[in-house]
Amino acid sequence: VALGTGLLWFGWFGFNGGSALASTGSAAFAAVNSEIAASTALCVWTMIDTYKNGKPSLVGLCVGAIAGLATITPCAGFIRPWAAFCVGVLAAVFCYACCELKNKMQWDDALDVWGVHGMGGLLGSILVGIFADENVGGVAASGELFGKQLAATLLCAAYSYLFSFVVLFVMTKVWDIKPSPEQIKNVDMSLHGESAYPATLTPGSSIHKGSESEPPESFKKPPPKEKTLGKMEDGGFATAKETKIEAFPVGDNV
Repeated sequence: VALGTGLLWFGWFGFNGGSALASTGSAAFAAVNSEIAASTALCVWTMIDTYKNGKPSLVGLCVGAIAGLATITPCAGFIRPWAAFCVGVLAAVFCYACCELKNKMQWDDALDVWGVHGMGGLLGSILVGIFADENVGGVAASGELFGKQLAATLLCAAYSYLFSFVVLFVMTKVWDIKPSPEQIKNVDMSLHGESAYPATLTPGSSIHKGSESEPPESFKKPPPKEKTLGKMEDGGFATAKETKIEAFPVGDNV
């Protein structure tokens, strides 16, 4: 998770700053604003996590940074750095609340795409009408701009919802789009007939998470071979299981 977040964060500079298609002041504003918003959202999300759960979490820290990046993207090239700080604070609070709502409603969104990317992008698009600076992106904040951004955002949200509903409805007529509870116990095996993980995994690891059954035979280690240490006085042979490894003299009894 941390590695993926770092790669996303690094790439986001090209995503937002590169949208200017030139090395200009607008590109610089976009890059700086992206960093400020992401760092601020990361810190605020961590503080919320600590307040609610008694300690911060690495996953929460990473999600907070992505929330800041997703929210600043629509307005990165139109606002000043002080406004990017405000966007970071609002992004963390708003996206955290959306993720909590998703959990309460038990919506199937394992990666918090709706709560972070979707609602963060919605918030950032609307905030253009509040924080836009004419000397940065050529447009100034106004009631008219706020209304236009709000209308465009809601229209895009409605279009995305309806189009996704139609696509998913058609897909369900062809195949199942959600694994059954039994399949979820081992999705790789149930859907693909093979595992993406090495055979050293044991119950309790990620592939068996949530499963109370024993792992498949292919995952079980073979029993260790007994090593013969030498001949004993009674004519038998001592093994590694039956005796401790100790220094002993070499003679007729060995």
